[in-house]
Amino acid sequence: MHALEIQLKATTGLPAPTNNVYRYPLESKNYRSLTSDSQTPRILVVLDLPKSEQDWLKISTESLILRRCAYWVNLHGEPPSPNVTTVTVSIPVINQLDVDALESLMEQSKRGEI
Repeated sequence: MHALEIQLKATTGLPAPTNNVYRYPLESKNYRSLTSDSQTPRILVVLDLPKSEQDWLKISTESLILRRCAYWVNLHGEPPSPNVTTVTVSIPVINQLDVDALESLMEQSKRGEI
């Protein structure tokens, strides 16, 4: 069995992308964890939520609907940062976390590609 570790962050203030990239301030300790070597691949997932908490989630017996979108990035192998508080990471707009992306990431993990 193959695994993929996900560090999930949620925000209501993800700025509009520039050059098809979102810029997200990540705590330095989390950056170090995501860039370091690990037997299990790790990715960062940033969930962009609506401003109003009432719009975040809709739950019924038939469905669980999470509003807006989540984006992922693999930071393994990125260079160390001298920053002590936060490191701004770039997340490509095309890296939406959906079923196809998750299946692809799991397949890549299985083949040792990430």
